[in-house]
Amino acid sequence: VGLNAPLPYLKNEAEKTLREMRETIKSARSFLKVQGVLQPPVKMNTSTVPPQYATMCFEFDVFDGDRFLDDVKKDRFGIFRGGVPVLKKGPSGNAAFFNGKNNFFQVSATGCKDINPGTNSFSISCNVLLMGEFWNSFMDKRGSTRHIYRMPGWALGSDRLGKRWRFTIEDTEEKYITLTAISKDMLYKWHNLVAVRNVEKKKVFLYVDGILQDEQDDPTENISNNRPFLCGKDCMVGGGFWGLLDQVTYWNHALSDKEIKWIQAREFRVQP
Repeated sequence: VGLNAPLPYLKNEAEKTLREMRETIKSARSFLKVQGVLQPPVKMNTSTVPPQYATMCFEFDVFDGDRFLDDVKKDRFGIFRGGVPVLKKGPSGNAAFFNGKNNFFQVSATGCKDINPGTNSFSISCNVLLMGEFWNSFMDKRGSTRHIYRMPGWALGSDRLGKRWRFTIEDTEEKYITLTAISKDMLYKWHNLVAVRNVEKKKVFLYVDGILQDEQDDPTENISNNRPFLCGKDCMVGGGFWGLLDQVTYWNHALSDKEIKWIQAREFRVQP
């Protein structure tokens, strides 16, 4: 027994090393599937003008150091945490790269009080390219897309297998709803996501690439909170988003089908 004791240990170590090598190869292949080369940021002086009735829009085109400026509210900015921002060509101008580990984008709670809808209607939108299968939270004022965690707010992301888009809202009374949608080729391809809460209709909608994918009755009421606005981080498990984000936008009203089609045509016009 004593002579054979090291063998299981060596076997486990070899299997662990093999798993790590396979993950490294998988990550490298995933990275190479995204066309183009990620470049260091270059300060932009101009950007496309977002819809004038939007409340907030980060196009990741206007920035100073690690601070990206809001294209709607010119005195609002968000901080890119976890290293120097890396940018790549997106569907509309620059897109921000998130490494799935330690970087994310944040607007302070005091800086995003006007995207705290409470009992009102609102809409959110982003262009996203997934590069990995994680619990991804693309944009949120909640902390996670998973409703198993009790906290009011809203969040847009995907599940850990990279198979479904997820939009979750929850109120202060712990009433919640999660909408899901499946897209063909979710990984390594740009998609446009739009989520809408319409309190007049008491409905919540989730659109993918301009097409309605899920619609449910909305049981929630007040979803306000004092959390910051985040892109690229699931706070409940420390998970990060691996991929690219562009045109992160918030409206303080429910977008119509016509408006959503207009956004799809305007913001999602270039495939890199």
